Amino acid sequence: MEAIQLFRIQTVFKPMRAIIESTIFAFIVSILISLVLGTVILIISSLFGFKIYPHMILFVLSFLCLLPLYYEVKMRSVKKTKYDFFTDHLEFEYYLPFRGRNKGILEYNQVEQMLQRSSFIQQRMGLKTIYFYAPALQVIDRKGFAGLKLIDIPSGQDWGKRIEELIYKKPSSNQPVAELVKEQAGNE
Repeated sequence: MEAIQLFRIQTVFKPMRAIIESTIFAFIVSILISLVLGTVILIISSLFGFKIYPHMILFVLSFLCLLPLYYEVKMRSVKKTKYDFFTDHLEFEYYLPFRGRNKGILEYNQVEQMLQRSSFIQQRMGLKTIYFYAPALQVIDRKGFAGLKLIDIPSGQDWGKRIEELIYKKPSSNQPVAELVKEQAGNE
């Protein structure tokens, strides 16, 4: 029996959050660029009898270049991210800025635990993250989490309950998954 696609969740792009992230990224990387490249230029110019201190100029230039670059890369990666839920598995494709694409399939029977969490910023923006602890997936992030994270999905649409019904095969007392899928398709 072929799996039927029930619904798709896409990550939500919030411009304000992207501006904050791009500002932090641009600031940190600009400091590193200005320190390293500025020191190299200072050393080379000293060898020729000049004293050039380009640190501030390098910082400003790199900051002004990196700010819109990170914002654009973040926007494109968020808009390409998708999670397709089928009757027996989840197909995911998500992009991380400057780190590439992750694509795969997560069988529901591989999920050992599901957790929903919202940071302070996510709560203010109406978003949340759903964690699927699935060591068999062998996707491990930098913090040691083995599984899949659905980051920045809308919290107001009760995705967690719908997903929980699929994974743990629990019919909802309020509304079956098929009706929720029809309702979601009607809203799109």
